[in-house]
Amino acid sequence: METKPLYSIVTVVYNGAEHIEKTILSVIRQNFSDKQFIVIDGGSTDGTLDIIQKYKDKIDYFSSERDNGIFDAMNKAIEVCNGRYIAFLNAGDYYEPNVLSNLSVQLSNADKAGVVYGNTNLIIALGQKRYSTMISPRAMIDDQILIGPMFCHQSSFVKRELFDDFGGFENVGITGDWLYFVKLYNRGIIFKYVDITIANYLEGGASTTAAGFKESFEYKKKFGTFRFRDNFKLLLFYIKNFQPTKVILNLILWKTKMIIHKNKYTKLDDE
Repeated sequence: METKPLYSIVTVVYNGAEHIEKTILSVIRQNFSDKQFIVIDGGSTDGTLDIIQKYKDKIDYFSSERDNGIFDAMNKAIEVCNGRYIAFLNAGDYYEPNVLSNLSVQLSNADKAGVVYGNTNLIIALGQKRYSTMISPRAMIDDQILIGPMFCHQSSFVKRELFDDFGGFENVGITGDWLYFVKLYNRGIIFKYVDITIANYLEGGASTTAAGFKESFEYKKKFGTFRFRDNFKLLLFYIKNFQPTKVILNLILWKTKMIIHKNKYTKLDDE
C-alpha cells in the first residue's frame, strides 16, 4: 500500500520570474521531507521556466501549459495531489523556515478539522524598502466568513478528501479560495486555528485590484452581507490607485499606518 505524504504543496505561477525562486526555495529548504511539491505554470514567457528548471530535481510534479485562470490551474494541481493535506503557495509568497515540521505536530492533534489555518506575515513594498506586519486571524470561524476571507489561504491546509467530497474551486476571477471556504463552512466542516506564523504574503496581488473588489462585492450581495459602507471602500480604492498619484498616495497611507501602529511593523533587511 502506497504511503501518502503529509503535505501536497502547490505553487501556481504565470510570468513570475521576479518572485518564483524565493517561493520554491522556501519549500525545498524545509527541514521536513514528508511532502509532495507541485508546480503548475501557465505558459510563462519571461524566464520563469528557466528558474523552475534549476530545481527540477526537487519538484515532484511540474507542468507548463495555457490555463483558464489561477483557479483552473489550482484545480489541475489537485488532480495530481496525493498528500493528506493540500496547501497553495503561489508565486511571490513564501513559507517561514521549518514551518512544515512545526505544523505537523499541531496536525497530529487536529484530526477532526478539515481546514487548519494560522498566522501570515503581510509584506509591504514601499519603493526599495520592505516592511512586514503579522496578520493573526480569529480563532473561531463564524458567519463573518460571509463578509470576506477570515484568514490568508497561503497559511491554510485543507484535507485532500474534502476536494473529493465537494469538488474543486469555482473558476472565477480572484475569489475562488474564499468561496471554497464558505462552501466548507456551510457544509459544517471544522476549521482549526494554530498560533503559528506559516507564510509570507506579498501585498498587491489580484485580490487588491478593482476587478477583485467588484467580484467580492457581487458575492457579498449574493450572501446578503453587502453594506452601503462597502461603496466607500471601493471609492477609496480608486482614489489610492488613480494612476498619476498612485505611488505617492500608497506611500502616504502605509506610512501613516506605520506611524499610528509603529509596533506592528518591522523593516526587512535588504535581500
